[in-house]
Formats: sequence, structure tokens, C-alpha cells
Amino acid sequence: LLASPPKLHAYKAYGKTLQQKLYAEGELINSWKLSDEELIFINEHINENSKTIETGAGCSTVVFARKAKHHTAIVPDRELADRIVDFCKHSGVPTQNLNFIIEPSETALPKLQERDFDLALIDGRHGFPQPFLDWYYLAEYLKIGGFVIIDDLHFWVCEVMANFLMEEKDWELAHESLGGCAFRKLANGSQNGEATQQMY
Repeated sequence: LLASPPKLHAYKAYGKTLQQKLYAEGELINSWKLSDEELIFINEHINENSKTIETGAGCSTVVFARKAKHHTAIVPDRELADRIVDFCKHSGVPTQNLNFIIEPSETALPKLQERDFDLALIDGRHGFPQPFLDWYYLAEYLKIGGFVIIDDLHFWVCEVMANFLMEEKDWELAHESLGGCAFRKLANGSQNGEATQQMY
């Protein structure tokens, strides 16, 4: 998976960017995958008993499908979900433990009934305030001792989210790379704190 990542995402242009010169609209690409360091972290911190969740989907979903007991991927793109399932089936990765919720995370997460996740990945939409919204709900749903991963720290929203958690006593930095970071949840409540309670 690391050596030859599948092309799962259909490129969509957002303004004038360097990528727009490299890819055609709708072209399947693999450059939007989770970084190798974060994929390895997931692989090393989940097992056959783990219950996991992510906002977004891609190569990470393949790792979750291969290792976790039950995985929920919240992604509004049905075609992306179908490509992931197709890749898994052709690669011998089981898919019976995958649950895709095809809807934006801001509408899916408030309705979610499942709790006590072992690991949560925030890697859906990156515009303000989406990562904050995802974390707000996932912080409650994650079990004590579980991990939350924040990807794409080069986006200021994700960087602020990571900097906030570094100052919170309820969270402990467990991993950091150029691409993302992971925090272990130590206690409940930081997502509902008042400004006077938040060191950041």
C-alpha cells in the first residue's frame, strides 16, 4: 500500500493551484492519501478488536479494513467509497467490517449512535470550521486512552486544532510528523470547556 498507493480520489480543482496544472478534472490520483507516517501509526495502534472511525476516506480506509474489527468512514462521495471497496476486493482485503456513511460529517456525526471508538481520524473537509466540528463530536465518542489523528497540518485550521490539543490537559501528544499528529485522550470534557479553562 505504501509502495504503490492506489488512485482512489477523483481530482477536483479549487481555484488556481499547481495541482490544477498537473491533473485534469475528474482524473484519479493518489497524492491526496494520508502520509506514510500516519498510515504506519494507524497500523501499529489498532488490532482485530479495534473499533475505528474517520471523516474522509482513502488509503487509510484500506488499513482500517485490513486490521480493525469495525470501521466507520464518513464521506459524502459514494463513488470514492465504491472505488475503495473495489480496490479492497481485488487486493484480498476484507470489507465486511466497513461501514460507509455517505453524507457530510457535520450532519452524520451528531446522529451517530456508536461510541467508545479506539481511534478516530480527522481527514475530511479541511475548510474552516470543519476539522473543529469533526473533533467536537469525535472527542466525545472516543474512549479514554483512544487516539485522534489530525491530518494535513499544512492547513492552518488543522494546525490550530493540533496546537489547541497540545495545551489541553485532557490530551497527550503521541505522534507528530510533517503531515499530521496523533493525540491520546486522557479525560473527557475539553470540547465543552469555557475560554477561561482553555490554556490555548
